[in-house]
Amino acid sequence: MRAIKLRKCVFIRFIFRPWGLANGLKPCKEKISNNLLLEDAYKRNRGRRLTESEVAGLAKRLDWSDHQVERWSESVDAIRQFKLSYRASLHIVYMTEF
Repeated sequence: MRAIKLRKCVFIRFIFRPWGLANGLKPCKEKISNNLLLEDAYKRNRGRRLTESEVAGLAKRLDWSDHQVERWSESVDAIRQFKLSYRASLHIVYMTEF
């Protein structure tokens, strides 16, 4: 198992990444910025979608476009959903093994 992980790391670091960069791919994905205003709005809505007026207000306060605020909200939703589904799948795997 360790040999497979080691081989994968070597291939990614020394073959695939330089090849991708040489062919015009971006070096890494942009990280989601931690923004207290947006986090507070997300918590107030308890994970529900922001309304148009809330998006417009947050965009005005942050000096962002409406699209940027919506994109931030969608990316946070996707990350949180992934984490929840990953935890659930681990729980099922451990429960079925015993």
